[in-house]
Amino acid sequence: MATEALQARQVVTSEKVRTPVSAENPNSLKTRLFRRRRYWIDARYQKAGTVIAFGGALAFTVAFNLLMHTIFRNGAARLIELAPETTTIIQQTSRAFSAASLFASLVFVIGVAMLGVGLTHRTAGPAVKLQKHMQRVIDGEINHKVTLRKNDNLQPLADTFNRMLQALQERTTQEIGSLRDLAARCEAAGGPECKAIADQLQGHLQDKERSISA
Repeated sequence: MATEALQARQVVTSEKVRTPVSAENPNSLKTRLFRRRRYWIDARYQKAGTVIAFGGALAFTVAFNLLMHTIFRNGAARLIELAPETTTIIQQTSRAFSAASLFASLVFVIGVAMLGVGLTHRTAGPAVKLQKHMQRVIDGEINHKVTLRKNDNLQPLADTFNRMLQALQERTTQEIGSLRDLAARCEAAGGPECKAIADQLQGHLQDKERSISA
C-alpha cells in the first residue's frame, strides 16, 4: 500500500511538472486582461475632442462649485448670525464640504477626459481602417473586407464600403469572363494583329485576376 501511494504521488507530481504555467501563454486570462491597447489612433482628432470635452467639463465644474460655494456661504452666514456658538462647527463643515467638492470635481473632470478618449477612439479607429482599405482599392486590390469592432462608430459606412467591394468583385469576375472569351476568339482568328490584341487582352486579364486574388 505504501508503495502504491508513493507511486501515485510521483505520478501527480510529474503531471504538475509537465503542466506549464500559463503566464506566458498569449491566450491566458492574465494576458487577455492586461493586453495593451492603442488608444491614440488619430492623435490630432482625438486630442482635439478630448480637449473640448475636458474644457466643457472644467467650465461646468467651476461654475457649479462657485454656485454651491455661494449658496453654502450665505447659508452659513445666516446660521452664524442666528447661533454664534455654532461658528466652529460651521467652519469645519465648510472646509470639509470644500475638500469633498474639489475631490468630486477632479474625479468628474478626469472621468470626462477619459470618456472623451474612449469615444473618439471608437471613431478614429474605424476611420483609419477605412482609409487603409480605400488605399488598397486605389492600388487595385478589391478582394478584402472591412471588419469593425462591435461598439465602433461608422458601421453603416463600413457596410456600404463592403457592398461596394462585393459589387466590384462581381463586375470584375464578369469582365474576366468576357476578356477570356475575347482573347480566345482573337487567338482562334490567327494573324499577327489578332495575336497582338490577344496578348494585350491577356495582360488586362492578368491584372483583373490579380485584383480579386490579392
